Amino acid sequence: MAAPRTCAFYLYGLILLALSSVSQAQQVAGPSVESVCSGEKITVDLSIADAQSASIPGAQVTLTCGETSVSGTTDGSGTAHFNVPSGSYVLRTQASGFDVKETKVQIAASAGSEHFDVTMNVQGHKEDVTVSATNGSLVSATDIGTRTETALRDVPQSLQIVSRQVLDQQQARSMNDVLRNVAGVTIPWTSGGRYESITIRGFTTMNQFKDGFRNDPSSNRAPIELSNVERVEVLKGPSSMVFGRLDPSGVVNVVTRAPTSNRTFNANYQGGSFGYRQLNLDWTGPLNQSKSVLYRLTLSGLDTKSFRNYAFTQKLFVAPAVTWILNPTLTVRFYSEFLIQNSVNDQGLVAVGTRPANIPINRYLGDPKLIAPDRQGKVGVSVDKAIGSHWVLRSYERSSVGISIYNSRTAQSLAADNRTLTLNDSYSEQNFQTHYWINEAVGRVKTGPINHTILGGFQLDREINPNNAKAGVATPKIDIYTPNYAALPVRVLATSLSNNADGSYGGFYAQDQIELLRNLKLTLGTRYDIAKNITDTYSSARGTFVPHVSGRNTAWSPRTGLVYQPRENISLYATYAKSFLPQIGTDFFSTPFAPTRGELKETGIRFSSPSQRYVATVAAFNIKQTNVLTTDPAHTSYSVTVGQQRSKGIETDTTFQLTPEWNIIAGYAYDIPQVTKDNTYAVGAFLAGAPRHAGNFWTHYTLSHGDLKGLGVGAGIFGSGKRYGDLANTYLTPGYARVDMNASYARTVRDTSRLSINFNVQNMGDRRYFEGGSTRLRVAPGAPRTYIGSITWTR
Repeated sequence: MAAPRTCAFYLYGLILLALSSVSQAQQVAGPSVESVCSGEKITVDLSIADAQSASIPGAQVTLTCGETSVSGTTDGSGTAHFNVPSGSYVLRTQASGFDVKETKVQIAASAGSEHFDVTMNVQGHKEDVTVSATNGSLVSATDIGTRTETALRDVPQSLQIVSRQVLDQQQARSMNDVLRNVAGVTIPWTSGGRYESITIRGFTTMNQFKDGFRNDPSSNRAPIELSNVERVEVLKGPSSMVFGRLDPSGVVNVVTRAPTSNRTFNANYQGGSFGYRQLNLDWTGPLNQSKSVLYRLTLSGLDTKSFRNYAFTQKLFVAPAVTWILNPTLTVRFYSEFLIQNSVNDQGLVAVGTRPANIPINRYLGDPKLIAPDRQGKVGVSVDKAIGSHWVLRSYERSSVGISIYNSRTAQSLAADNRTLTLNDSYSEQNFQTHYWINEAVGRVKTGPINHTILGGFQLDREINPNNAKAGVATPKIDIYTPNYAALPVRVLATSLSNNADGSYGGFYAQDQIELLRNLKLTLGTRYDIAKNITDTYSSARGTFVPHVSGRNTAWSPRTGLVYQPRENISLYATYAKSFLPQIGTDFFSTPFAPTRGELKETGIRFSSPSQRYVATVAAFNIKQTNVLTTDPAHTSYSVTVGQQRSKGIETDTTFQLTPEWNIIAGYAYDIPQVTKDNTYAVGAFLAGAPRHAGNFWTHYTLSHGDLKGLGVGAGIFGSGKRYGDLANTYLTPGYARVDMNASYARTVRDTSRLSINFNVQNMGDRRYFEGGSTRLRVAPGAPRTYIGSITWTR
């Protein structure tokens, strides 16, 4: 049945592609921009203001004509001055709190000087990291670290942003592909090919966000679809002041593509090794002549097998979005996405002795007949209202609903003969319903000579997760060296567990970013959270119903950061921050568990180019986690919150846009994550899945002149040291280095369209390696040499 559905989807996609091409052909092409500006130089004055005619100082302005590009910043009166050759230019203006604006201007050779007035609209909120400036692989400003748009050089915490340009060059197909570009971040386990566990600075987490909203297993049970992703951001270390309840690892935030005022259609087809086929279609543009209503529609269909025997994924993804600019001070955005997926639950290999089992990496250790479906959807709305020229009110909400069937026979225990594997036969209907609502006010004020950026807000969350589980009556077993899937016993299931988890969360926060001097900035913030969890559980094995096991946690999460800039391109920073994460359950005395707490001490130096050519960060950190669950020595069937863990190390992340044609992204991390107090695990034991050494390097160059104009080549190496696969440190996954290559070619067709061809080889040396593991029964092998080709049509 899968093949007809897949063929129907591709046929539907091709029809849409044809219709789009026809509709685009019927439109009148806009004025073209000259590719070369080489006339007499003219003085150009630009005045940048908001809708109330208030000048906007500090706005970034760029004039581009072919290979000619000049940039500058408006002065205190909102004016910028340039001296450029005459010709047709694209004028791009961007400023904190406002939408990026692009217009075409004609600078006449006969004019002695030119003056242009630009009116900017208040930014439509996307509850993501708002981009102040982007130059290919480099993003220079973000709100992931502060919830207000802040230049990277002023953020007192380590973060890294992987741009769409890098995703396209590498043909990233999963979050694993993306996060290889961030120092100290790995994915050791994917829950059988569903949501990813991410290790950041030694701590394993599921802290994923999408457009600033939670996208962890409470509201998502499928891998992130990258077809509508603009960039991926990683904020490292405890960050509860910014995002609320979190463990101390950090945050991965995926930013989706928003509607634009430029009408564009993009069709991309990828194909590659192991039967990989994916078609992506993307439309965006205005819905009316005044461009006050903008739309974006992304469709994606995936049908692929895997290097792992019997594993496959089939997926259909749809993401419509609309932005409505009611007036220059009020913007509303509607967002939605829907996903249908079928896959096989694949938990990887097992460990034998102190290493992963010496069996082929493609061997499947389960029942290949069992399919796990996922169905989920998200809808949301955001409202931005400007009050004067200094304050913005923001209210945004997102709701998710879905069902995921955990349907699998997976590894439960390995016999003493180190070959007979007992399988856990489980069928679980996992539902989720979540609602997130955030309200904020952001303003800029002055007290004498001191500038302040003030943030205040509150957040309300509700998460409902009912789960109905069945277990197999028989005990299936398999030989890991000579598996006989046909000999597995007939499946008979019986209800084993039914529970309903209901979480209610609320928090309010305040922050002041203080510019004491032009080169000295202090960030002070705190957040107060209340978390309440109620769980009703029925266990057929015990024949018991346990209603309303509840827990209530509260926590203050402060953060203090200081940035000093001895020179414009150098920032020295230090920060102290705390985090908290509620824990479900009670101890022997029926006392709810206290939340885990994280504490960060970090200092670093950040180098950034005033022309936005590079950003490099070197950071040293010490993170402590307390209230970790460990066995109660007096009542061994229960737990107590006395465990402690610590991670300390140094890391560097660097992004270069050396020229418009040449970009580099590189990083290195040295980390020592260990147990410092526990009743079960030895003090000094390393945390699972965390390498002591890890590094990444990627570079890409595209020819912009000559007969081979449009030809690009790229190469990278991604490596990791050895890692323990479990907290008991009983086995190691060996270190590795993987080499990737890319070749691409792009050219303009008929002035308005662009054709791009991309070809990538991942793991060029065909190395046998392992991504990591979570227990002795969950070891994730890396893919062998993989070929990926794509063709993209843009108009």
